[in-house]
Amino acid sequence: MASTLRQLAPHYLAMLAIYLVVVVLVSAVLGQTSFWISLFVAFVIALAYPPAIRRLDRAPEAWSR
Repeated sequence: MASTLRQLAPHYLAMLAIYLVVVVLVSAVLGQTSFWISLFVAFVIALAYPPAIRRLDRAPEAWSR
């Protein structure tokens, strides 16, 4: 379990960082950020990040099963 967490933690932190950057950029462009826009951004990142990392051959073992 600890090994899986150790493998996944950097990826979850990267997803969080990407989310924060995108939300700030959307807020700067639109002038506001609603809950639904933030939720949509989180949803897109959650769906797009793992396949992108697999395609770059950087996926942790837990995601390649």
